[in-house]
Amino acid sequence: MKRAACILVSSNDFSFLSSCGQFFSACGVHVVYVENDGKKVLEAIKRCRPDIVILNAIMPFFDASSVIYIAHEFKFALPKFVVLANTDNPEVEKENFEVGASEYILMSSDNSLIFSKVLKLLSYINWHSNKNIFEINTAKSKEADTGAEQIDTELLVTKLILNLGVPSHVSGYGYLREAVLICLGHPGTKFNVTKNIYPVIAKMNNSTPARIERSMRHAISIAWNGGSENGYVMKTELDEKPTNSQFIALILNEVRLNISSKQVS
Repeated sequence: MKRAACILVSSNDFSFLSSCGQFFSACGVHVVYVENDGKKVLEAIKRCRPDIVILNAIMPFFDASSVIYIAHEFKFALPKFVVLANTDNPEVEKENFEVGASEYILMSSDNSLIFSKVLKLLSYINWHSNKNIFEINTAKSKEADTGAEQIDTELLVTKLILNLGVPSHVSGYGYLREAVLICLGHPGTKFNVTKNIYPVIAKMNNSTPARIERSMRHAISIAWNGGSENGYVMKTELDEKPTNSQFIALILNEVRLNISSKQVS
């Protein structure tokens, strides 16, 4: 029996992620978004078992070639890997192909090459879609709409955190993002950061609640002190440095306001 295909997309380029979500969801393909982090990509591969993984050549923790190499140890079918690069580096390209990459593509403003390469790889997989992938129209199923909304929400959370100056390379950034998404996934539930959030995220990342708390606090401090590329954005928005729970609440409020405004319009 044919099955639905799954694509895992890793990037911090919001425009690219949105384009991937819209394009492949319209093809009847399930799209999973994960941040540009080699460790998170590996965790997502184990969790989702995608058919194709689109990832950047250079990422925090593990680069693309390391991710592909480690993935060979998983006890299930290896996905096809499409590696994206910002610069032309023959050595990096060779290294990725040697460990098993299916495609190595230079990023550009036009995503059509990437999409066509992925569709070609999909054609080799026994997947099912009720749509002709070469005659894509704007009609979407309810499931596709739900998936796109989830991707949009995750992108918004990521964008808000980064815009406040939290650098993506520190572990606290990922923990803050996970905390917000956990709260969004349980509307109406009142969470205690110390009793609920820290323990859950610690379990997800094989860490301890104390380390999660400290990493979040460190990430917020970096943003507050202007240590990221966005400088002192947070100080222009707030009167004093927020606690972990205050920062999470701030992002939650912004996301909910954004969702409410879309529903009204």
